[in-house]
Amino acid sequence: MEREQFTFYQSFAKAISRIKSKAARCDAYDVIVNYALYGIEPDLDKVSDSAAMAFDLIKPNLDASRRKAENGKAGGQRKQTESKPQANGKQTASKKENEKENKKEGKKEKEKENECYPTREEVRAYAKSRNSSVDPDRFYDYFTADPSRPWVDGKGQPVKNWKQKFITWEGRGNDAGRSNPRSSEDSTESGAAKWGNLYS
Repeated sequence: MEREQFTFYQSFAKAISRIKSKAARCDAYDVIVNYALYGIEPDLDKVSDSAAMAFDLIKPNLDASRRKAENGKAGGQRKQTESKPQANGKQTASKKENEKENKKEGKKEKEKENECYPTREEVRAYAKSRNSSVDPDRFYDYFTADPSRPWVDGKGQPVKNWKQKFITWEGRGNDAGRSNPRSSEDSTESGAAKWGNLYS
């Protein structure tokens, strides 16, 4: 099918401009134009290797452009050759495959998240290396109290940097007075009972 025009991308020009020989560059332009406009399949054995390589790299874009032009003349996408139930079945199967793949990726991401959490021994070693007054076991227990949501801070956000959390605990003075809102060991003393004797 002859065409009156085709899209020649800047990347095509950059690639062809790297061909050192002017004759080879002209060959590259000739085979591309003849293929894109007139559909003439070039004999790549008769052109330079660099012109042949440029054509081989550009050809898929030219083919895609030709298909789009043909579909446009036919009034949009070509009519579906399969029946609707067959096409729907393929879409459903494809959707299920995508869901399975997404679940696998989700599991892998979850595993990666868990891999970045320290062990109790790592927390102890870090506390020792900092000569910290923070009880590493209490720190570890605080962030692992809920096995379904480990390493979540008091606001329910995932801990991104446990060492930074540890340093924050140090700044609060040996985690004095900290309670674990997710733990069942929380004090049940009411606020009134705690603060009631202030005004006595």
